[in-house]
Amino acid sequence: MKNLKKRAGAWLLASLLFVTAAFFAGCDNGQTASVENGISVTVKITNAEPTVVLEETVTIAQDQANAGQAVKTACQSKNFAFTESNGMYDGFGGEMSTETDGWLLYINGEQAQVGANDSAVVEGDVVEFRYENYDEAFAQ
Repeated sequence: MKNLKKRAGAWLLASLLFVTAAFFAGCDNGQTASVENGISVTVKITNAEPTVVLEETVTIAQDQANAGQAVKTACQSKNFAFTESNGMYDGFGGEMSTETDGWLLYINGEQAQVGANDSAVVEGDVVEFRYENYDEAFAQ
């Protein structure tokens, strides 16, 4: 009887160690794969003063490599308030767009021609939303 209890205990311990090792091996592989398939993008939010109120480098999945995903990831990681609808951002940190001034998207210093969700990004890009006067920004 004692021998049977020892074998059952040893079997249970071996099984527990195997399951634990398999679990952690699976977690590690998944995390490594997501980092390997991701890209790093720097996100900046610049208010009207102009002052950079948020600057964060984030890693996003290769299959989600657009400016919108980078901005959402950066804002959420810092609990920084934003409002967005269909890729159009109209508020950051409580500062909302108006009819004459608002948030404009720049990628690597160049004003974007499409919305954030349609603006592809690659490794090392800088995505920035600037609060600007529309007439001045579009006159350039």
